[in-house]
Amino acid sequence: MRGTRPEEKDVTVSLLARISDSLTLRRLRRTAEVQPTPRAYAELADHLVQKGRTLEAYEWATRGLRMFPDAKRIADVRRFAQRQQMLEEITSLTQRIATSPNPALYARLAMLYHEVGDHTRAEEVCIECGERFPDDEATYLVTGEIRVDRFLADGLARDAEKAVENLERVAELNTGNVRCHLLLARVFHAVGALDACCAHLRKLLQITPAATKTIRPFLAAIEARIQEWGDSGKDLDELYLEVEKNGTFANDPWDFPRYRGMRHSALVRDLNIDNLRASMADLAWLPGVQRALVLDDEGEILLEAGRLGNPPQEVFTQLVRTLGETADGLSRRMDIGTLTRADLKGPFGTLHLIRFPGALCGILGNGSSRTSDALDEFMACGFSEGVA
Repeated sequence: MRGTRPEEKDVTVSLLARISDSLTLRRLRRTAEVQPTPRAYAELADHLVQKGRTLEAYEWATRGLRMFPDAKRIADVRRFAQRQQMLEEITSLTQRIATSPNPALYARLAMLYHEVGDHTRAEEVCIECGERFPDDEATYLVTGEIRVDRFLADGLARDAEKAVENLERVAELNTGNVRCHLLLARVFHAVGALDACCAHLRKLLQITPAATKTIRPFLAAIEARIQEWGDSGKDLDELYLEVEKNGTFANDPWDFPRYRGMRHSALVRDLNIDNLRASMADLAWLPGVQRALVLDDEGEILLEAGRLGNPPQEVFTQLVRTLGETADGLSRRMDIGTLTRADLKGPFGTLHLIRFPGALCGILGNGSSRTSDALDEFMACGFSEGVA
């Protein structure tokens, strides 16, 4: 009797594994279609992620969220799948640029880095593209859009200056760039430079009359306001600094009209305190996590979780307040926007600082990779985002 060779066993095992995976996937799909529940959609999307099929996972999770918009687990899987897709595309684009660089690839790569939160790398990509292709508008537009997003999120004058500088460069290279005029009008509206805002809206209507239905009523309202009250009369630099100093915009950026899928990415990410509370409770009991708390803009405790021990609560709270303020200051001076996340090693362990809109979270852990992975998910769970 002939024995089975090792390679034949490997083939058999591999075939059985594929059959088993296929049957599992078929069952999960059938359950989601015939008996749709948040759990069914989450299990299907999670299975697809584990098999590396992130696009399908994202699509199924999106479908599930449309049926069950408050399902946290589906939202978590969808967010993870989307991020994995972006990271895969970043790898692909980096390889393509190494062999056949062109401005469109650079622009897409920079925007992807921006979307995954690596703003420094996004700007580095734009600078590299500008050096290679100085007369192409693509990366100036992306740089401008990144800076607009940062300005509307953080209210820093430097971001407004850089946004306008890059977008005006786009207008020099291509006066018919619709998105450039939209973004400039949006910044000028937010800071109260209404004459400048109107100038770009009028230019937009000249370029694309199809925008009349969306833009014309908004333009008419601003023109009537200028006629009644006049413009601010201040120069742009002064208006930018007023926003940074006061912490508020002259006009609510939400009032600016959407046009042709115009992104409000810096604005739709609001603090979701319920998601944050549930996620922090889970995170605080992970091995290696000692304490976690969330402070509001006034430095008062919103949420708290974790184990008793060193450092004492009062010391930990003051530590988070002080280091958060210091990190914010350094971020501004280095021109990288406000703090998003910082990991600081000290005598008690590793302190992770995470900035949410209107809140600062401090988590004390042991710096393990497992804790770091959990923090990536935790950062995403603190925001409310609509389903595209």
